[in-house]
Amino acid sequence: LRSGGVHPHPWRFSVVVQRFDHAEGRVEGYNIINVEFARAPFETPQCSSDLIGCFTRTHSPDDTEFAAIHPTARWESLRRNSYNASVTYDMMFAGVYWANFLGPGHLDQFDPDKLGSISAHKVERSDRGLFMVMSPNIGEAETPATESEMQQLTEVFRRARYPRGRK
Repeated sequence: LRSGGVHPHPWRFSVVVQRFDHAEGRVEGYNIINVEFARAPFETPQCSSDLIGCFTRTHSPDDTEFAAIHPTARWESLRRNSYNASVTYDMMFAGVYWANFLGPGHLDQFDPDKLGSISAHKVERSDRGLFMVMSPNIGEAETPATESEMQQLTEVFRRARYPRGRK
């Protein structure tokens, strides 16, 4: 399913829903929701804060495995280049982006002691979820300083991953 519009700013929305396997009690693959929107309207401190607030209210350990916000063109470039070897699953946690949420299925793949030193602009943890924002303003997402921090934190996650991905 795809949709989009131009008001109040250009946006696109797409949903991919996989078949549910009743015998297994789960979907076969990943259900994916993508929302693309113009970054510029959110580059003020207040609008970036509102975007982060919406993101944290939308995702919780009960309904989200992985979610992220990042400028689309750079997201795709990072996935093809710096993050071409995903931290967990290719369509999910390829690396750290501007805003990130990892749910319980992802957190189970990491040694929590090795993730104890996570540092970002905003970090909220629970035993079932981890929310991280790299800077207070999405306009800083593509700066060399923020990208360097994202890549360093991605390496922290790579080193913290349990062998074969599960404890």
